Amino acid sequence: MKIPAPAFVCLLASVCAHAMDFKNPPGPADIDRIFAEGFPAASGRLEREFAAAHKPGAQQTPAFTAWLDLWRWCGLLSRDAAAENRALVQRRFFREKKTDTIYYLPVGNAQPPELETLDTTTAAAALGDASAVSRLENEALPAGSRLASGRLSEIVGGEFARELLDDPSFSRAFFSTVSDSDYLPLVLANLREIRESHPARWREFASLAIALAVVNDSALPPFWPHAQVAPNLVPKRVPPVAEQFAAWSAAASAPGKLLLDPRKLSPSQLKFAIDAFVEPTELDWARKNVRLSRSNFGRAFSQIRYREDRIKSRAFEWAGGPYTLAAISGQGGICVDQAHFAAIAGKARGLPTLFFTGQGSDGGHAWFGYMRGDDRWELDCGRYSQQNYAVGRALDPQSWLPISDHELKLLSARFRDKPAFAAAMNELAMASVYSKNGDPVRARACLDAAIRACPESPEAWDAKAAHLAATGAPPSEAARFHEEAIRRFSNVPDLKVRHQQALAEIRRSAGDSLEAQKIERQISTQNRRSRSDLSVSVAAQKVRTLLDAGDIDAAAAEFHRQLLSIGKEGGGNFANEVAVPFLAALLESGNKARARRTLAILRRELSPERGQPLDLLLAQFEAASR
Repeated sequence: MKIPAPAFVCLLASVCAHAMDFKNPPGPADIDRIFAEGFPAASGRLEREFAAAHKPGAQQTPAFTAWLDLWRWCGLLSRDAAAENRALVQRRFFREKKTDTIYYLPVGNAQPPELETLDTTTAAAALGDASAVSRLENEALPAGSRLASGRLSEIVGGEFARELLDDPSFSRAFFSTVSDSDYLPLVLANLREIRESHPARWREFASLAIALAVVNDSALPPFWPHAQVAPNLVPKRVPPVAEQFAAWSAAASAPGKLLLDPRKLSPSQLKFAIDAFVEPTELDWARKNVRLSRSNFGRAFSQIRYREDRIKSRAFEWAGGPYTLAAISGQGGICVDQAHFAAIAGKARGLPTLFFTGQGSDGGHAWFGYMRGDDRWELDCGRYSQQNYAVGRALDPQSWLPISDHELKLLSARFRDKPAFAAAMNELAMASVYSKNGDPVRARACLDAAIRACPESPEAWDAKAAHLAATGAPPSEAARFHEEAIRRFSNVPDLKVRHQQALAEIRRSAGDSLEAQKIERQISTQNRRSRSDLSVSVAAQKVRTLLDAGDIDAAAAEFHRQLLSIGKEGGGNFANEVAVPFLAALLESGNKARARRTLAILRRELSPERGQPLDLLLAQFEAASR
């Protein structure tokens, strides 16, 4: 409806009369006004004022960032816990595409391709099912936790909320850390518990408090720390979050206990140090007995004697009693034990560490990585270069979802500490404001400004890709965008492949299947040697699509093409992601003879070393196909 001119003038005058000066940071009077209005009303007002004052691409300032964080607090504290509970359901329950059956996915597992996310309506209905709620509270959340109710502002409380809004540095650290994987009611409850238990220290150790809050909003994976030790043998302990805060802050204040001061690390770094959920005696043992310096801590892996006898006898699971660091040190172990020992010992000394697993020429292996310098990671400690481990995978303790060594390098890239990255993130925030309020043109301008400000940022490119898809951009425009991204990330394989796959899908949807196949062949060829995991991912998708369509013969033809092309380089990755689904489909259809022939070809092409994981995997299928 067209607004009459006089009314429009009055409306514009009203906006201008109350427009804020975003060149200066918010002060106590601005905080008072928010509490007087209430968080929902303040959030809406700030959005309108941002829209009136913001110019895409204009110079961003720390003051503007502080205002955006104030708006973020208003939006977050306005949320109802019911919406957060629905989101939790959608992270744990999934629908199988073939059968329409709903499954619970335990913590620590990534969503497999055969399962799809539940819609909001179905997720809301699940909260009325007592068995679903019980599963969330007993398996997805930490012991003793319950699904939250009410607004998030009620969980925080008025006094603490005012402290949060009035602390720009804490706000910046918090909003730079939280993600869609977090159960925010419990994150905020954790922060409040730390603040109330340690009122004199929580600001001094703000990064520690945030890291503990986002890690302790979920249960541990049932297989933690890894799948080759019985859970009852692990001296596991998850203390209350305030107790964890007390222990780590005390360790930081004790001379010689930690190699790094948690006050000098970001929450995103600290989360890889404080996820040492073992008895305090384990940490004490490591601090006394693993006396390596930060620069040579990679030697912790080789401090554990390698047990060749266990490999020869195929004793891959720990059978040495309680799984303590002292026991591993005394008895020796295989690669998973070496990696676990080194990772926990590093955390005990305050070092961010990760326990990695990967697939190489002869199958699986484990090693560890640690932060050797500021945002400089050593990720190959115990990794055997001759085995072609193209990618190492760990668990991100914030989400307990897999994170690769390549992804970690992207997340710790130095450009993220620069003002240009902060400016790009501000532009993305403004793009969301404009999109929410039905202004796609200005949203697009902000997205373009974000890419110009920090072209290295994957987030900016991903946001524009999503915008083009949501607004129905012409295929030619979307294709040009992804071609530009491919050029920009020509030396970053993960990001390049992401945009190559998007471009292939655009070509295929436009009816140009030959061009789509050409792009997919490029992905396979370009990454065959140094990043065979990316080539394998494309191959797996092709075979899986044909299997899902029920075309076993076409799937077989594609499988054998991919085996001859990238099987040798793909090694264990190829076996697990391509061969296993194909062999399982053959056995499920009762075609054991074809499975035996396929296994014989696999052995010939992959040449696994006897007794190694790949050899044992093929042996399992050979036994099943007899």
